[in-house]
Amino acid sequence: MPIHSLDQLCQWLQGCRYIADIDHFGERDVWTHPLDFERGKAGDCEDHALWAWRKLLEMDIPAYFVVGLHRNERDETVAHAWVYLTRDERPLVLETTAKRQLLLPLDQVVKRYFPKYGVTADLETVRFTIEMHRFREAGRAEGRTT
Repeated sequence: MPIHSLDQLCQWLQGCRYIADIDHFGERDVWTHPLDFERGKAGDCEDHALWAWRKLLEMDIPAYFVVGLHRNERDETVAHAWVYLTRDERPLVLETTAKRQLLLPLDQVVKRYFPKYGVTADLETVRFTIEMHRFREAGRAEGRTT
């Protein structure tokens, strides 16, 4: 499926359905290939995030695919996956499972997202410290402009 802009990517994701792996596959953790996710438009957080990250890279938008912990609306800390990028030099979290606002300014959500590992456009694995501000600085320290 051709996606030509970040806004178009967000609109497409809003039409997808979140479904836990146990309900979808009868297993606790299954990572769906992005093409299968695209066909079915359903999956859990890493399926949404992996698809979005790949589409961003196809559009030459530098981004990280990130896994870590997230403090949700019920104040529970859960395992989660999302995408990190910059737009107009502003660091953003792309919350790929959201149905309203998907692009979240990092400075507004820094206390809710705790990255552990990320993958760059060059397929390099990055290990982050638990503090979110270090997540942002990791790209700068390695000479990346994400």
